[in-house]
Amino acid sequence: MHLSAVLASTLAGVICTSFAEAQNATQKAALASLPLALSPDPEFNFQLLISLGQLPYAAGDILAAAAVLVQNSFYSFNTTFAVLANATYAAAEIAAVPNPVNAQNTYFAASNYYRSADFFLHGNWSDPLIYDYWTGQTLAFNKAIATLPVPGLRITLPAEGFDTVGTYYAVNNSTTKRRTLVIIQGYDAAQEDSYMQMGASAIQRGWNVLTIEGPGQPTVRRYQGLGFIPDYEKVLIPAVNWLANRTDIDMSKLALAGISMGGYLAARAAAYEPRIKALVLDDGVWDVQASIDSGFPPELLQIYAAGNQTEFDAIIDDGIVNNASASSSARWGIDQGLWAFKTHSTYNLLQQAAAYKVQNITYLLDIPIFVGNAVNDTDFPGQAMEVYNQLVSQNKNVTLHNFTGPASYHCQAGDFETSNRAMLGWLETAF
Repeated sequence: MHLSAVLASTLAGVICTSFAEAQNATQKAALASLPLALSPDPEFNFQLLISLGQLPYAAGDILAAAAVLVQNSFYSFNTTFAVLANATYAAAEIAAVPNPVNAQNTYFAASNYYRSADFFLHGNWSDPLIYDYWTGQTLAFNKAIATLPVPGLRITLPAEGFDTVGTYYAVNNSTTKRRTLVIIQGYDAAQEDSYMQMGASAIQRGWNVLTIEGPGQPTVRRYQGLGFIPDYEKVLIPAVNWLANRTDIDMSKLALAGISMGGYLAARAAAYEPRIKALVLDDGVWDVQASIDSGFPPELLQIYAAGNQTEFDAIIDDGIVNNASASSSARWGIDQGLWAFKTHSTYNLLQQAAAYKVQNITYLLDIPIFVGNAVNDTDFPGQAMEVYNQLVSQNKNVTLHNFTGPASYHCQAGDFETSNRAMLGWLETAF
């Protein structure tokens, strides 16, 4: 099939309008059906829940920020959280004077707010705030983890054509060999989020924790200039090598957790790293391209299938990227994908995403596996069940956990305590 320029232009006009309207209607309907609403903007609501889940003692800050956000305005979100981040960091500096530990939670909050300020900026790669805010979040986080009973240790590990970056958190300073959990994120979140969402709870339960990032993820994308790679074992293997050389790691009890799109990355990495002995997928991710495709109307997917890159990209640019009436979820989803996969073409983004499927690797997973299924997940809807069903059909040792109620959002945003009870409780029995 080939569409002429005239037809493509006409279709672009129809799709631009109908797609924006459909995205807005879909997002509003999803928000209305979910249990926790802090903002009428669904994407803003989700990000607010992430902050609320990570910072339960900062609910006042987050609710106050939610009250002044302008729906569908990335500028509003950016500036609101930038002001909050700067004020919170200043408060932490004052609180740290008598005792640095006194400022720990405030530094953690400032770091979160700087990440929030950055979140919707990635449509303009040249925006210096992408780096300024990341410098702020890193500085605040480093000051927070320096006050932990065992300070967090930042590490950089040579890999194949890049460096794996990570942070190691020990339970204590002894050389006793302990079970250890490696945590990875996915499409957008940082290793700092990994600590706040799951790592701190794991340490409380007696786990050493290592959070890592690779190409496409925040630190490596910024400072090494690399987009996502599907073969994430290249990121994980240097980290496992590093752990194996430590005296405080029980390599027979080494677990890997993947959060969000990390549900694919972790499955892929564990399939090719036999030293991983248990795997948590939260949520299970079956096919990354299918998740992106699900937001497009059939007419647009026909243009993609026909190989019409110029027409496809022009429609996306007009209908979403440069269309202020498109939903914040649609605009951010494309902006973030282009940034994280390091391409200026949505057509190329879909081509790259086609490599991120677990269908052909599950047969390699011969370890206990936990699959989280957030029943109201709108990012990878239904995909956790596809992963689980295939693992069952292959007679794998797999456990499914359905997250409902306040924990039913993607990755249990806003209710990490519930997800940690389930996932870390399961890990107690995995070895």
